[in-house]
Parts: sequence; structure tokens; C-alpha cells
Amino acid sequence: LAVAKILGVIAITTRLNKTLKEWAYAGFFFDFMLAAAAHIMVADGAHWTAIIATVLILTSYIFEKRAFSSQ
Repeated sequence: LAVAKILGVIAITTRLNKTLKEWAYAGFFFDFMLAAAAHIMVADGAHWTAIIATVLILTSYIFEKRAFSSQ
């Protein structure tokens, strides 16, 4: 999972392949959402970090779409 996350960050930041970037965003979204669900299920109180990460990845995706759609 660590290697996949590193490759996902590279795919998002380099913007070499649009489809690969979309899949990287989807992978991060599902990873963070499932992490939040897992923390909620075990009730350890650590789900807020996964929720914050989800909000950040969604914000990044939305602003990236807006920035490149106007060009």
C-alpha cells in the first residue's frame, strides 16, 4: 500500500497521464474512506484523520479540475 500511495502521488503531481491521475485520485479516495469506516467500526476515535484526508483529497481534486478546465 505504501508503494501504491507513492506512485499515486507521483501520478497526481506529474500529470503525465490523465487517466492514471484519475485512478490515483480514486484510489486515495477509497483508501481514506475505507480507513475512516474501519476506525469508526472499532470505535478508537482515530477516524477524524481519515475524514480530514478525504476532505483534502476531494478539495485537491475539485480545485485541480477547476484550474485545468479554464485553460
